Amino acid sequence: MKRNRKKLDELESRLFSAYRSGESRTLGAESRESVMREIRRMGAGEAPNGVQLQIGRFAWRFSAAACVVALLLLVYVFSNGFVDYQELALRYLENPMDFII
Repeated sequence: MKRNRKKLDELESRLFSAYRSGESRTLGAESRESVMREIRRMGAGEAPNGVQLQIGRFAWRFSAAACVVALLLLVYVFSNGFVDYQELALRYLENPMDFII
């Protein structure tokens, strides 16, 4: 870990000194090729394993199904009308035991 930190500090110091010098530097074809070779060597990172992939797929499918259910509930509420709070209060005052049970 300390070795990586030393490399990072060295790289930062070189980049700072190059920036402060103000000189315009361009990379040659060999430098670009070596950078791209290093990027390809590092790869794209770890791919999710089977369990993570299945959980992700399930989450997306569940969210789509939840949206459909919410839309259906919205259509049902609009077709049957909203519940009036005053009506609910009157029903509660008429027979409070039905609301408790």
